[in-house]
Amino acid sequence: MAKRDTQASENPVDKKRVKKSKDQERTEKTRVIPHEQHKIIDQEDQEQQSQKKGSQQSNDSKNARLLTLESLFPLTLSPSDIELDPTMVASDDSAYVYKGKYRQLGILCTCIKPQEETRAQYEWAMSQMLSACRNMETYIGRFKSTAEHMRIKLPEGSKKATCWFFVKRSYQTLEEYMALQKSKKIVLEPLYFIQMAITLFSILVDAHALNIGLVNISPKSICVGTDGGLYFGEFKSCVLLDEPKPLRDKGWIRISAQHTPDVKIIKRGDYKKESDMIYTVQLLKYIINENTCNDQNLKNFYKKLGSVLSLGLRKSTHSRTKAESMLKYFENLRHDALNVNDDKDD
Repeated sequence: MAKRDTQASENPVDKKRVKKSKDQERTEKTRVIPHEQHKIIDQEDQEQQSQKKGSQQSNDSKNARLLTLESLFPLTLSPSDIELDPTMVASDDSAYVYKGKYRQLGILCTCIKPQEETRAQYEWAMSQMLSACRNMETYIGRFKSTAEHMRIKLPEGSKKATCWFFVKRSYQTLEEYMALQKSKKIVLEPLYFIQMAITLFSILVDAHALNIGLVNISPKSICVGTDGGLYFGEFKSCVLLDEPKPLRDKGWIRISAQHTPDVKIIKRGDYKKESDMIYTVQLLKYIINENTCNDQNLKNFYKKLGSVLSLGLRKSTHSRTKAESMLKYFENLRHDALNVNDDKDD
């Protein structure tokens, strides 16, 4: 439950070390991008060889994925500790979402329809399996109750029917965050964007190491924590990549593939980890496009980054840049931008 609070975000500007004017600072930050974009691809031959060695999972490793956070650190939520606002804030075909409080903690509570037991168990299992990964908005607990007992309004169904309630921290979505920044005309600083990219590609690397695809990576499925970090929480959309047709028989998964090179793969019920790269790159480009910026140096910075990110949009899944390579690229970019000196201690 305290996992998110222990993660500290990167401070984009260390005021004690940087003694230059803001214009000089921005100008220097835009120079850190290497012109040789092929360096990202050059790293992948060795990575693909190492990935092949670990691609076959044993039965023991598959069973190990079922060892859940709940079994290790049980947290029993009591409906008496939960107070929900009666009006829902979001919904889909199988669930309703309400804001509320767990004691004094702001929460979002997902009420899953009684007839959607399969979806409820699936979503919970995915949340638990991904709880070991970086920057996951993992559910902190669940309980069963009725709409009548929780004093909430349901658009349909009986108030006395027993439903699953899943609880997690309440944070604004990336879509809400970007809209607020845009309305205030706040410029997204380069180092913060670099950290956003590092976070998103870290999420992919960790999930793919468990052979899980995230699928729904969008401004609505990514939230912004109080530390400024990004977190993924759309667990019902996740799939096990070692299944023959991961998307089949999962009606609760909604995915838009019209504007992606993988539309044929997705339409036949299949899904590959390379498709996650498409949605992640599209999300980062969305952040760039939503950023209000009049500084020409910053415009050039984001333009160059956009061309690098485009390597993750290639039509062929085999030639598409991998999440590991993008992660290394942005980590090196942050290293250079901070003028980190490995040979001397400050």
